[in-house]
Amino acid sequence: RQMCIRDSYYYNLTLGAGTYQYRFLAGDNLGAWNYTDIQIFSIAQGTPIISLYLNDTAGDIQFVYESLLNASMNASDDEVSLQLFRNGTDITSEADQFVQLGVGVYEYVANCTATDNYTVATSATYYVTITVATPTISLYLNGTASDISFIYGNQVNASMNASTDQVTLKLYRNGTDVTLQNNSFVKLGAGVYEYYVNSTATTNYT
Repeated sequence: RQMCIRDSYYYNLTLGAGTYQYRFLAGDNLGAWNYTDIQIFSIAQGTPIISLYLNDTAGDIQFVYESLLNASMNASDDEVSLQLFRNGTDITSEADQFVQLGVGVYEYVANCTATDNYTVATSATYYVTITVATPTISLYLNGTASDISFIYGNQVNASMNASTDQVTLKLYRNGTDVTLQNNSFVKLGAGVYEYYVNSTATTNYT
């Protein structure tokens, strides 16, 4: 836009990065003209600011397996295209999505490709640490999650389950492995019997 302030003229416009030539011309009411020599100026590419967030945190995070992770990113100008990387692999399609990862340490970083007006830029690098979870294990005796008692002649059904199918369960009676009797009716002699269940450790569970 051209403006005149106290016999000074200004022309405002928005230009992209690059090198430009210009000169000023002026004419009077009598038709006389004058002009300046050609001048040159350059506009350098800018460097965008790239922000990375892990579960809305701009920094390293840690949580227990089973929780979900959301990695999001943004740039100071939407002219640039962003890419998201986990351990060096492009996972841009996972941006703003909730994903579940196994136990381990993961490196996250975002960057953008160069454009006419912006250079390549990279966000800060953040790390996600996921630790092993403890599964919930349930034991039922005749459908009851507690001690039971009954008269000899009746049968007992011991059943078990876990909050995840990633673990293997074992059923014990008085310290003896009776896993094969899981969810089966068994007739026992008079006496007191101790039942318990445990699970083996896996990559993601204790």
